[in-house]
Amino acid sequence: MGDVDLTLAYPFKGPDILEHTPEIIPDVDDIGKGHEWPTRQELERWDTKLKRSFDLTSFMAGWIGAFGLGAVNSALVSTSLAYEHTCKFSDPAVDNHQLPIATVVERLSSGIKRKVRDLVVSDFTIEGSGKNRLSLEMNLVGSGFKEVSTLTMPTLTAGKFLRMSGTTLQVGIAGSEVDVSSRLKKWTLKVSNNLFEEDGYYPGSGLYRGRCLYGKRKVDFNFALELEESDDVGLDHLESGQELKAILSTTGDLIEDTSYHQLILTIPKLKYSLVPIGIEDQKQVYSLECNVFYDSGISGPIELKVTNTQASYLA
Repeated sequence: MGDVDLTLAYPFKGPDILEHTPEIIPDVDDIGKGHEWPTRQELERWDTKLKRSFDLTSFMAGWIGAFGLGAVNSALVSTSLAYEHTCKFSDPAVDNHQLPIATVVERLSSGIKRKVRDLVVSDFTIEGSGKNRLSLEMNLVGSGFKEVSTLTMPTLTAGKFLRMSGTTLQVGIAGSEVDVSSRLKKWTLKVSNNLFEEDGYYPGSGLYRGRCLYGKRKVDFNFALELEESDDVGLDHLESGQELKAILSTTGDLIEDTSYHQLILTIPKLKYSLVPIGIEDQKQVYSLECNVFYDSGISGPIELKVTNTQASYLA
């Protein structure tokens, strides 16, 4: 997209700032200077990293699904305003291990605006707990190039937040999933893309990272449930190695008709790897850690389906 296409702006949380790091090499170890002291230094390369945290909106849920997983199919649903974005892990045989690339423009104050180019998602975490809004934390890696932005920033966009109060979790044998929402204390999804950061500098790339390819990707999913008196189903499934399915959905504000701002996380195949029991708020709590497996139906281990009013994400 061109520089004139800025139409949305979202606030982020926390004090994190851009890491714009040079690699500087002095001549301190060179021989033949007649003394042991450095006399000069050379800039070898630049690196950029960006960490950002958000209260999760439906727009950012779609953004992180598209850019963090790598593949998205967007379609207008039955209404005239609602779009559904189906996000999955990209196929390395198709994209050659390259995630979608984004440029971020940030306004830190009325006089400080910067454009950070060629960013890809290193990892991201979506969490829900208590009565709170869902949260998103993401780490981005860039080319090392940044510049002052002269673009006119749009006004802040009113976010359509996704909350734990609108969340349901169904888990169980596929086709017989059980709604455990009333006992759900918290949940976490983390996706790591295992970027080959150093491989991005190569002959011809100059001072900047020329590519940032992903390696062996990883998904972590866990959740905690209040323990009922006679509840040993989790332990039974752990001991039997039962394959389960999880569907976690969070529904927000109405868009129109029967379409809502929504996030649906589907994990077709998982098994419990650890089921420790602890105490939280004077109640016994299951903390269920999961191993997530490949499913041929979605060509990957997870699917994020987001409904919002954004028409598309990847240009």
